[in-house]
Order: sequence, then structure tokens, then C-alpha cells
Amino acid sequence: GRRYRVTVQLNDIAHAFAAGSRIRVAISTTYWPIAWPSPEAATLTVFTAACRLELPLRQPRAEDAGLRNFPVAEGAEPLARTFHRPASHRRWVERDIGAGTQILHVEDDHGRFTIDHTGQETDYVHRETYRIRDDDPLSAEVEIQTTIAIGRGPWRTRSETWTLMRADKADFHVEARLEAFEDDAKVVSRRWRERIPRDFN
Repeated sequence: GRRYRVTVQLNDIAHAFAAGSRIRVAISTTYWPIAWPSPEAATLTVFTAACRLELPLRQPRAEDAGLRNFPVAEGAEPLARTFHRPASHRRWVERDIGAGTQILHVEDDHGRFTIDHTGQETDYVHRETYRIRDDDPLSAEVEIQTTIAIGRGPWRTRSETWTLMRADKADFHVEARLEAFEDDAKVVSRRWRERIPRDFN
């Protein structure tokens, strides 16, 4: 029931708007999964009569005529590689209308390949899963799994990591696991459980 005056500084960007363009401002109580949701659902009323968007304006200058276009970007040549499994990258959403749940999947498979001039073999797969229920911000959770295998000649190594994060009203709860293998023999296995206070300042 209280009113607050809020000022939000937007990210800097250089952009020339064409004549007649319109700018949209989107306001939301959540930004999942970019930002973790508040512990309780909130309802906001925006009093638009008191709102304004201030954009800095750079006037044209005479010296602008002498400005050069940016050259083509330069970078190192990519390593010559032979792929045994091609790379693939996917993003997809599962929506259960009855349960009111949404799951965002992110899969970055960098493929299995050999670096030609060294003979090093690499296999790298990374997966992220974001789950939340529409009516419960405390249902939010993130699960991340990564597998990296590196080898050359007779030696083979592999690491597998798994992390899960949830939250209640006061704390974040993080579970994690790390396992490392030489050939197929497990040489390291560690597990963590952490509780991190939520800081609303």
C-alpha cells in the first residue's frame, strides 16, 4: 500500500533512432531465469503520470564527417580440428499448463574433436535446467551438469560436475558434486551442501 519513487539507470548504448520510432519500456516484478525471483509474489501498480524516460541526445557535429568506419574485426585463426561428434546448441521450453510449471532447457554440446597439430581429444557437454511454478516463486530451482573429457594417446581424463540451487524465504540452498576419472577409474569424488543467506540490500 506504499508508493515508492524509483530511478533505474539503464545500460549505456549508442543507437540512432529513425524518425517516427517508438521506444517501449517493459516493467516486471520478475526476470526469471536471469535474476532469482523474490521470495513472495508481488503486485505492483505503476503511476504512469509521474513516470518519464530520459534519453541523452548527442547532437551531430561538424567533425563527424571525418569519422572512419570501424575496420573488420580481427582474431586468431581457429585451431584446425577434426570432429568425431559435431557441436550443437539448443534452447527449448517445456510448459505444463495443468500444473502451471515451466522448464527452460539449455544444452551446449561443444562436440567431440581432436586438435590436429597436438592430437589432444576433447569432449565437452554443458546442460542447464531452470524450473519454476507460476504461483510459487520459492519453487524456482536451477540444475547444471557439465562433463569434460580430455585425452591424448594412452591417457584419458574426465570430470563430471553437478550443481542444484534452490531457495526458501531466508536462504539459498546449494548442492554440488564433483567426480574426476582417469581412464574409467574414479580418482576424486567430492560433495558440498551450502546455505547462503539471501541479502535483499
